[in-house]
Amino acid sequence: MFLLDNKKSKIYGIPYLLGGYDIKKQRIGVTNKNNLITNISVAKQSLLLFVIGRNYNLNLSYEYERME
Repeated sequence: MFLLDNKKSKIYGIPYLLGGYDIKKQRIGVTNKNNLITNISVAKQSLLLFVIGRNYNLNLSYEYERME
């Protein structure tokens, strides 16, 4: 798989103290059967004074069949 050059990162506040970060990555690849695979990864995390936190991770993959 190849990581596309569109990785988006956003940091807000002071991470792990009073803030967090968001990351989004997209990848593309080929299977053994020459089908196309796209992968999207999203990670979000925030924390308030090392006590109250929120985590969100999403990983989606799509496979497209080759047209002949």
